[in-house]
Amino acid sequence: MRLIVSAASASLLVLAAACGANGEARQDAPAGAPLETRPANGVGQEPAFAGQTRAPGVRTEQALAHTVVASGLEHPWGLALLPDGNWLVTEKPGRMRIVTAQGRVGPPIQGLPPVDARGQGGFWT
Repeated sequence: MRLIVSAASASLLVLAAACGANGEARQDAPAGAPLETRPANGVGQEPAFAGQTRAPGVRTEQALAHTVVASGLEHPWGLALLPDGNWLVTEKPGRMRIVTAQGRVGPPIQGLPPVDARGQGGFWT
C-alpha cells in the first residue's frame, strides 16, 4: 500500500512539475495569490464576470518526497491504478503499457487506435 501511495504521489508531483516547467510560476507570491499575473494571451480575452481572477497558488509547509518508480517511458501522459497493484500508463505518442508495482515497464499494448499527439493532444487513460 505504501508503494502505491508513493507512486501516486510521485505521479502527481511529476504532472504538477510539468505544468509549471516553463518557469512562469511565481515563487515569491503569497499563499492564495494568482500564480500567473501576465496579461491574458487571447486577443480580446476578458473576465467572464467582475472580479474573476486566475486560479490561486497553493502553499504548504508539508514536506514532499518523490521516488522514481519506473523509467524509460516517453512522455507519460496518464495513469490508472489497476486492482492488482499494477499501473496502466499511457505515453503521449500513443502507447499504453502496464507498469508493475515493482517498476517493470511492459511492452506496448497492441490494437490501440491512432492518436493525434500534437500540442496538448495525447493519449489519456
